[in-house]
Amino acid sequence: MKHYSHLSYNNLEEIQRKMNGLPVGEVSELNRGIKCQNCGKMNPLFVEVCDCGLPTEMTAHSGTYHALESEIEIRLEKKLNEFIESRLAYDRLMERFMNSLLEKSKHSPELLKAIGEIKTGLQNQHQGSCHN
Repeated sequence: MKHYSHLSYNNLEEIQRKMNGLPVGEVSELNRGIKCQNCGKMNPLFVEVCDCGLPTEMTAHSGTYHALESEIEIRLEKKLNEFIESRLAYDRLMERFMNSLLEKSKHSPELLKAIGEIKTGLQNQHQGSCHN
């Protein structure tokens, strides 16, 4: 410990900041706020608009975030609409297929019997999954 007796608390804090990749300097200097690009005034971090009327960097980042959020919402809504449209097209196709199959089954008792067995099997599966 005698080798490190000359270190103060501030020295230890600075060493710890360097080791963790954090900025080094006076704590009050690091927490001082955001400097206005227009007038040079130091604004607290929570201020979104400087007294001179120019938005601070915090507002600019917030605006970017909201723009990105809006873009994601638009893309998500578009993908959802595409999914719904494809699902509706699939449902229409399946309905036409089933109508054709039922029409053909009128002329084939074996096909009608097979369709009935499939229907019963699917109903049993559905009832079994509802109880689990």
